[in-house]
Amino acid sequence: MSEPPSNTWLPVLETNLSDDQIVAALDKAARRGRLPGLTTRGGGLFRADAYANPFEHAIEARSEREGDVTTLRFRLVMLVKVPVIYAVVLVLTAWPGLPLTDSMLSTYSDWYAQHVETWWWYVPSLVLCVPAVWGMVRKSRAAATESAREAIGKIAKELGARVVET
Repeated sequence: MSEPPSNTWLPVLETNLSDDQIVAALDKAARRGRLPGLTTRGGGLFRADAYANPFEHAIEARSEREGDVTTLRFRLVMLVKVPVIYAVVLVLTAWPGLPLTDSMLSTYSDWYAQHVETWWWYVPSLVLCVPAVWGMVRKSRAAATESAREAIGKIAKELGARVVET
């Protein structure tokens, strides 16, 4: 089952505030502790944490102004730090393990050294980890989506904004 695009599962907000007023109001709320993890710099208008474990996420907001109404649309993004750490750990533990395992098994068994290439079974056993990691990504994405919806609700409250799409 494929997941819908990230912008279709998050609410859309409308407010009569300008971009500068939105940023000022949310920055004030963040400084008072009502919106932890909110930053007003980055790719969009602002960014807020969407808590998930183990893969951290954030929501980025972009605004569209039409007349007196500003529409805020949100996008859920996975932060790259933890996936990079997972990949580095996998590479740094998998590669030394292959020659070490091959050396050990070849030392203790002449038959193994003559008839079996260690990578035949070692690499597929590593590939078996992929579904587990994919499951962790999906669970993190679901938790981040729920956290993002809560954060967007707090943002709407701080701005006095209307939810126009859910």
